[in-house]
Amino acid sequence: MVYANTRNRDQKDYKEEIIKAFHMYDRDLNNELDLHELRRVLMSLDGLEKISLLEVKEIMNDFDFNGDGVISVSDYSRKG
Repeated sequence: MVYANTRNRDQKDYKEEIIKAFHMYDRDLNNELDLHELRRVLMSLDGLEKISLLEVKEIMNDFDFNGDGVISVSDYSRKG
């Protein structure tokens, strides 16, 4: 029983951390990352300063599970 409670708490803490990380990138706070928000994040990473929109679109497709053209919190947390 203690193990189950600890596991549930750990899962809840993990999900909260995922959501916090997501919101660091969600500039307009609409709970979605569009192509331009994702590109801004990727361009901030070392070595990706010149990433093209086509490359960003390919990455987005890996995370956009419902195909709506944005990465939602549920898409983001599902990948982890």
